[in-house]
Amino acid sequence: MAKITGPQDIPSALLQKYYAALGIVKTWKETQAVARRYPWRLPHCQGNGILAKDPTCGASVSDAMWQQRAFFKRATKCFQLQPQTGGVEPPEEGPRSREWWYNEAFYTDLDYYNYFMQQTINGYVAGPVPVWCRVGGIGDAWVAHAYPSTPLGGAPIFICGQYAGDCHGIIKKPANATILYVNCVESLDGDINPVANFIRVFSINTQWSWDTVTWQTRPPLQVDLGGFWVAAEVPATYAFVVPDWVNAVALMAGDSAHQITFMSYSSGAGAYWE
Repeated sequence: MAKITGPQDIPSALLQKYYAALGIVKTWKETQAVARRYPWRLPHCQGNGILAKDPTCGASVSDAMWQQRAFFKRATKCFQLQPQTGGVEPPEEGPRSREWWYNEAFYTDLDYYNYFMQQTINGYVAGPVPVWCRVGGIGDAWVAHAYPSTPLGGAPIFICGQYAGDCHGIIKKPANATILYVNCVESLDGDINPVANFIRVFSINTQWSWDTVTWQTRPPLQVDLGGFWVAAEVPATYAFVVPDWVNAVALMAGDSAHQITFMSYSSGAGAYWE
């Protein structure tokens, strides 16, 4: 970068952009140099890991550094979900209007965006996901072999038995969502002891409607995305990263599973997206 000697006149209307682009000139090693901007990404950590540390992270990036950067990144994405307006009272779960955040921050010493980031990052640290960063309710359903022509969309829970293919839970993915959170429990085990059961996740890109889909009209399963283990006989929330190109997912019990109960979004405590 070329060194510019003074005096240098910057129009007041462009001063903030100048600072943002170049930074304030400061003394460094007994010379005048333009301060380097703070890196947008952690050095040697250019992957898109969300719930787990990127495999490309260098040794100089500690787990704590990565986790804090991940919290910040998720908080900025959450801010983009907040609508401009929408009333004063926030929903119990889901994005709150920026108007609401402005009113909440009015009596603090923080700009409303800084107040939002403070509350959101603290929410992520406390875990798992702040309620205003959750997206859901755009349609989920389940289909079962035992009810071939009956729409079962909107049911608060659905159960997959030990025959892995006898039912599917189908959940639509909102635009820009990345992580699916599912509340489920291993509700039956042949030997009564807790056993980890595998939940398979498949992509779906065929159109369907949550209130009319049945076992006979269910969309075909496409790419096997892997899955997650349900390891306890008490309800718990499990997170699964879904690729951007997926429009919806189907969940089913794995081949070796016994009986799994999923709680859908309509139950108020089931599936949601981030």
